[in-house]
Amino acid sequence: MTKFNVVHSDYYFQLDSIRQAAPGNNGALTIGFIVNLKLHDHWDLRLLPNFSLYTRNVVYQFQNKYKSDQITESSYINLPLLVKFKSQRRKNARMYILGGINPGIEAGAKKKEKKETDLRVQNTDLRIDYGFGFDIYYPLFKFSPELRFSHGVKNMLINDDNIYSKSLKKVFTHTVTLYLNFE
Repeated sequence: MTKFNVVHSDYYFQLDSIRQAAPGNNGALTIGFIVNLKLHDHWDLRLLPNFSLYTRNVVYQFQNKYKSDQITESSYINLPLLVKFKSQRRKNARMYILGGINPGIEAGAKKKEKKETDLRVQNTDLRIDYGFGFDIYYPLFKFSPELRFSHGVKNMLINDDNIYSKSLKKVFTHTVTLYLNFE
């Protein structure tokens, strides 16, 4: 699940024409690889290059009942660098927590540029990731379901001179992902 977190500008509160500018929740898909470096018995350093397909939107509702759904579809190449702390293994399972940074760049951004009259966002992002999961050991592989939260720290908004961009001060990304890792 992914969405934008928005901070409204002073211009938004001065307008009489807009009733609401609210981000919507959308689905996403991510596929990637795991590069793991064991630092200690309980500590790992992980690089998790992945490719993600996102759809994020902000719905603008005007006083005259008109709605405008500003949709941003993007495909990102992400390079999360995370530290993983694992508990003691109990039989064939162990819990873990992880956290780190996640830079990303949009792939093919020039092909589908939006007009300056629409809400536009930048094609790079920087996020803080954290989460938890379980390592479940089988004879030939390890299965690790993981829940990870990702919060953008970079303002993604491109300040255009239109009602959509001017009503927002900042736009950040927020993602909650269920990963199914097979090692």
